[in-house]
Amino acid sequence: MGKMGQRRHLKRVAAPKYWATPRRAATWIVKPSPGPHSIGESIPLLILIRDLLKMASEAREAKKIIRQGHIKVDGVVRKDYKFPVGLMDVVEIPLLNEAYRVLPSKKWFTLVPIDGEEAEFKLCQIRNMMTVKEGNIQLALHDGRNILLRVENPKVSPHEIYPYRTRDTVKLLLENQEIVDHVRFKEGAYALITGANAHVYRGLPAGARVLCADNSGAKEVQIISVIGYKGRLNRFPSAGVGDMVSVAVKEGTPEMRRQVLRAIVIRQRKPYRRRNGEWIQFEDNAVAIVSPEGDPKGSEIHGPMAREAAERWPRLAGIARIIV
Repeated sequence: MGKMGQRRHLKRVAAPKYWATPRRAATWIVKPSPGPHSIGESIPLLILIRDLLKMASEAREAKKIIRQGHIKVDGVVRKDYKFPVGLMDVVEIPLLNEAYRVLPSKKWFTLVPIDGEEAEFKLCQIRNMMTVKEGNIQLALHDGRNILLRVENPKVSPHEIYPYRTRDTVKLLLENQEIVDHVRFKEGAYALITGANAHVYRGLPAGARVLCADNSGAKEVQIISVIGYKGRLNRFPSAGVGDMVSVAVKEGTPEMRRQVLRAIVIRQRKPYRRRNGEWIQFEDNAVAIVSPEGDPKGSEIHGPMAREAAERWPRLAGIARIIV
């Protein structure tokens, strides 16, 4: 028989290093259940109660505390001891009148005590913006929430109505899911670095012909050079997902043909590995024409766009319909 989904068990050696449990203390460990955070960006509720808060000495005691409904995450009682708790989540213990916010540290997650007023809101990063039915805007946040923004006139650009952009931060009330404040992702703003980029293999050497996936007028382009590439002398440069390249338009409208422009690689056929361990591969190689500053020339991207390119070029991600 074939496998039915992923494995339900997890060894401590294969678990993330930032979990507070020693790696050689036990063979097996609790695996987070599917939820708002991925396994690479979360910690199970049982480990949080037993190893971080020290409210229990063993797993059986921690399970009993959780199943009795004494723990709240983002204002909701969670009775699943495998529930994934991630960055900026608010963990409350009403019986002890205590509240904590989950923040990263050098070793593992840290629970910072907060007061009652601060426990009423949460900071969320905008991972993606997409246009849904009737021209409305949907914000995809880092904890799996989707916030729907109504647009009365679909012909008006949503950026003229709402100031939100990809990678911005919003202040969200936990009681009614209302956005009360907004912080732009720009130079001079305070940022929290949670990880490094994915290990993207460069699968597009200089001279390769790739598809242009936007509506700028170019259909097929040829890569001339990779902007910012530093390698060995006399070695042909190669580009990967998220890199800016210099291209020559081979096929397209008469106005675009034979022009030398800048472009961003939005997907590639060669597989590469992400931070959480999964491998991703697209059906074709594609780029999007941009200005030297990274502003898109077109108004729409056909097909999917890799998440690594969207995080690196948020303005380009604003015109993408699908981000994988």
